[in-house]
Amino acid sequence: MSTCPVEGVVTRCKNELPEPCACAGVAGTPKARLNTSASAIVEGRFISANSFIGRTLRSSADVHRQMTGLATTNEIRGETCSSGRVVNALGSVVRIGIEEPLTLWQSALESRVSLHRWRPERMIREHTPENGPDPLALSPETEALLLDVLEQPPDARGDYLYQSTDDPQLRQLVEGLLAVHANADRRLGRLARRLGGDSQASAAPPLSLPERAGPYRLERELGRGGMSVVCLGHRDDGQFEQTVAVKLLPGGPMLASLSRRFDGERRILARLEHPNLARLIDGGVTDEGWPYLAMEYVDGVPIDEYCDRERLDVAARLALFEQVLEAVQYAHRNLVVHRDIKPSNILVTGDGRVKLLDFGIAKVLEDAAESADATELTRLGGRPMSPAWASPEQLGGQPVTTASDIYSLGLLLYRLLTGHPPHAAGTADLQARRESMLEREPTRPSLKVLEAAGDNECSPEELAQRRASGPRRLSRALAGDLDNIVLTALRREPERRYATAEQFAADIQRHRAGLPVRARPDTWGYRSGKFIARHRLAVAGAVLVPMMIIGGLVVHTERLQVERDKAELAAAQAEQARVEAEAAARMASLEAQRSDRVSDYLVSLFRAAAPAQARGDVVTAQDLVALGAGQLTDLETEPLLRAALLTTLGEVNGALGQYREANSLFAEALEIYRGDPDADAALTAEAWNQFGVSLFLLGQLAEAEQAYHEALSVAPEAAGQLRARTLNHLGVVHADSNRFAQSSDALEDALALLEALAPGSEDHAMTLNILGTVRSRQGRHDEAIAMMQQALEMRRALFGHDHPDTTITLSNLGVVFSEAGRPAEARLHISEALEIDRVILGPDHPSLATLLNQLAAQELRLGEPEAAMEHLRQALDLQIAHIGEIHPLTGFILVDMAVAHKDLGDYPEAERFFRRAIEVERAVHGDEAWVLARTLQGLGELKTVMGEWDEAESLLMESLNMRRSMLGDDSEEAAASHLALAQLDVQRGRREQALAHALAAQATYRQRLAADDSRRLDADALVESIRDDLR
Repeated sequence: MSTCPVEGVVTRCKNELPEPCACAGVAGTPKARLNTSASAIVEGRFISANSFIGRTLRSSADVHRQMTGLATTNEIRGETCSSGRVVNALGSVVRIGIEEPLTLWQSALESRVSLHRWRPERMIREHTPENGPDPLALSPETEALLLDVLEQPPDARGDYLYQSTDDPQLRQLVEGLLAVHANADRRLGRLARRLGGDSQASAAPPLSLPERAGPYRLERELGRGGMSVVCLGHRDDGQFEQTVAVKLLPGGPMLASLSRRFDGERRILARLEHPNLARLIDGGVTDEGWPYLAMEYVDGVPIDEYCDRERLDVAARLALFEQVLEAVQYAHRNLVVHRDIKPSNILVTGDGRVKLLDFGIAKVLEDAAESADATELTRLGGRPMSPAWASPEQLGGQPVTTASDIYSLGLLLYRLLTGHPPHAAGTADLQARRESMLEREPTRPSLKVLEAAGDNECSPEELAQRRASGPRRLSRALAGDLDNIVLTALRREPERRYATAEQFAADIQRHRAGLPVRARPDTWGYRSGKFIARHRLAVAGAVLVPMMIIGGLVVHTERLQVERDKAELAAAQAEQARVEAEAAARMASLEAQRSDRVSDYLVSLFRAAAPAQARGDVVTAQDLVALGAGQLTDLETEPLLRAALLTTLGEVNGALGQYREANSLFAEALEIYRGDPDADAALTAEAWNQFGVSLFLLGQLAEAEQAYHEALSVAPEAAGQLRARTLNHLGVVHADSNRFAQSSDALEDALALLEALAPGSEDHAMTLNILGTVRSRQGRHDEAIAMMQQALEMRRALFGHDHPDTTITLSNLGVVFSEAGRPAEARLHISEALEIDRVILGPDHPSLATLLNQLAAQELRLGEPEAAMEHLRQALDLQIAHIGEIHPLTGFILVDMAVAHKDLGDYPEAERFFRRAIEVERAVHGDEAWVLARTLQGLGELKTVMGEWDEAESLLMESLNMRRSMLGDDSEEAAASHLALAQLDVQRGRREQALAHALAAQATYRQRLAADDSRRLDADALVESIRDDLR
């Protein structure tokens, strides 16, 4: 037996040794000396901290023996006031390095050993000298690095540690901490049995997960990362069923930065709602004291594995990557930097939807109060990141901005396209890795895919097969634009990367559309300048002597170079002029033949209309065009001339409202152009363009979009106005498909071309007209009105007051006024357009159906359902007669007719028209479309009024889920569904659920709508009303 010099109590030390007990640093010395020494007592011997670390790695049993030979069970339970014994022993065992106690130990003890009155953290602090370091806090650098290493898989922790720091002492210290942590379960289980003192305690099971987290039953563990555990959870509280992923953090004393990270992740997730982000659903603390987050459960695989498994080609991989960019851009707009973008944090579901996960080390840019705390790890070396996916500034411990995420996105795209990382992964030291990244440019992706396979790498052939290609074909697909796009994202200097993820996405979309991209390769001048800047002295020394030798030759060489350049330029210009002259001659000859044939054609047509030929029948314009198309069979020996005339006839048919006939003629013309190698590219592109217009007018949006892309792919770069016209049409398709960002990009490209090539032209006016409509859909109403008014002035100057193109802009200006909440002004403009078109187009032209529908919509908003119904009937008759029922416009008309019947109190008729509209919209758009979601909501609201609440809830939830899937839960459309559900729940007396839906709508409207918008005011009023009822 020996006596503790500090507490004066009898303890049982290792093997009853006469040496000092574990409370002292050296025999007879007070405990205070131990707290200021880098030493420990193991088996009664005084050893240095470094020796102790090495010994821990060799024999973790020593630690266990030291811990379990401390005192009797009663003493440890505090019954004989022996807390100092426990504290000093704990300090000697875990004090590894300079004032570095292992708080993981006392955290684990608190969590796993049921000692109700033993509080290690209190006792340790009670026995710590005043003004001494806090024994329960590792240095920020050590703590952060330890946590980062623990977040890696066990078999990867060693490599990660060596990659994360080049400080040998810090590395050795963390190795010791890891060794203790690795054996904690076994040691603590034995310690618990020793402390319990009875058979029941000895048989106590190891730490188990809670069975519940709030309303969620935890079913099974999904994975572990560092100190957190993720489980599959199922809500079973009777409110509704839901499967979630529950992230838990063990209770008890925790490392401070770990707690901050967990809380930070909760706050970040709470502010993010996007279809490509895993949503935060709930959070709280379990009955056992474990903090938890309930998140959307994503059943998917990492994006790189998904792409390879499905053997996706380059285009499909780019489409998936665009989803990633949308998610990151949304986070950045909300001032959140992810900081850990890598394949394992980006899952792809079975239906091809991307989900970005794990904001555990994300950073909020806006919060100055939290900024110092959030960046502390970076400043002190903790570096929360995955080194293989980190930017140079992250590796250097510099401040992290959105540019770091752009770099990681570049790394991800490089991996998706090439299957390789851009930089060699051999270096373990972070600083060396960073210097390597700064010194050497990545290999261009188009060359990387041709490199011979190294160890553990697939061959170029296998890699290309995973991309549905061959090595050479894959290299050609990546060369040029994609090389430049990827390398722009991977610029060493943050300011030279894409400024935003949106810019990154825009360049990919431009590449896919066949448009010039903004990314450019580094020039020789830029690269050489940077090289000289990095190696000033070496370059100066190397250059000085040669410059003195060759100085006399410079002037002569420069003169020769100038003359040679002049000669080459003149030759190139002459060749270009020759090619252009030949092409012009061919076009002139073709145009002359076409003009002659058109003259003959017109003469033959009007002869057909002469009384001798017509014999009393009325010959319409449609009859003449049909007759002319039949006569083109005489031109079988002149296919290109026939194709040109077919295109002309198609345009005439389109102007007459004969869209199907026009479509058939354009298809026939394209068949000729595609089969003739001598076909003119501009004429072929125009035929594709017109073919797309006819498909769009027939409601075939996807096919129209493909036709416009074909037009852009064959249109010559010199044909700027033709390309702009095609971009206009493409912008319309994007807008009608609710892809307003893509629509805006296409239209802005068209506007830039036309402002340079043809300001004030017909095409310029058309672009302003379409872009104004898109701006209105985006909620930018003032900008939309200004654009539309400018387009109207242009068209009146070009065509006059009574021209169809002028009335298109006039009616669109009315729609913009309507969407800005000014229905009276909208009705004036649309009525004027309708009156003009009835005169110039005739009372039965199909274009009138659109105007009649637009006018009726304003009348409904102004509370005039009778007038609206009359105009809607006329619109529906015209639409069915000319186009048929299966068309987007038919769906719009039917929905407005349903609303009119509802406003008139005729609920059965309203329901009939809603259901008819749903059938049409499913036939046109499929089972998921924004227009279908709108109609489902309309029918659900009708069922609410009719008191058929179960069916109303089913319809409204279907609408909400569709909008969440397509547009995101933060969209105005989803907010409208939430508001309708809130009103239904109020009717049913379910105030709590009503409040949840109303608050969701209110949050979106407050973020997106002006303070005086009626929808926002309605949501505010409903929230207040429900809260009053609940008080």
